[in-house]
Amino acid sequence: MLKKSEKKKERGKKKRNPGGQPGHEGKTRKGFGRVDRICILKAEQCSNCGQKLATSEAVKVETQQVAQLVEKPIEIVEYQRHLVRENQDYSRYFHWATQFKLKVQQTLKRWCEKAGYEAGKLLRNLKLKASQWRYFLDHPEIPPDNNLAERALRLAVTKRKISGGSRSMRRFEDMADNLSVIQTCRFQGRSVVNFFASALKASVGIEEQPSLVPNFCT
Repeated sequence: MLKKSEKKKERGKKKRNPGGQPGHEGKTRKGFGRVDRICILKAEQCSNCGQKLATSEAVKVETQQVAQLVEKPIEIVEYQRHLVRENQDYSRYFHWATQFKLKVQQTLKRWCEKAGYEAGKLLRNLKLKASQWRYFLDHPEIPPDNNLAERALRLAVTKRKISGGSRSMRRFEDMADNLSVIQTCRFQGRSVVNFFASALKASVGIEEQPSLVPNFCT
């Protein structure tokens, strides 16, 4: 059986007092490296008798740095940029658009006969479908890219990667309809939950069928 070993007590040795020992070189904290604010403390009366001091001139200045918590160490700033549309006609824009379309037509006419098969096919398609790809020139409120459509499809693509797709065409169509409703509500700033709740109530005749068609003011 193993017994716990006992340390032999050293006889004749004085017990060591806590703290720094005689002859030990002391070290003083050098501070935090910066000072954000200086607070001067001056005594106005004697701490012993309570009488008002005749002079306020200090004979010695003791410094002590204290790190303390402030009410709001970080300030969160929200910048709201207001976009203002000038109250003027679009005559300058439509003039530029007209000049641009004319230049494109002249370029297509110039290079259609000189280009090769693949390049010529592309130029002929641009010429035949000019009213489609330049639609945004006649309607400035329509963006010239399809980034909005790509962002709308991102949710469906992510779900397909996770679940691997639907097992039937019916389920695929149902999922496409639901995702279309979700994205349309997001773009219109409407609550998806409230829309589906209204649709369920409308299916049993409690409310009218909600619509996703925006109301354009004329």
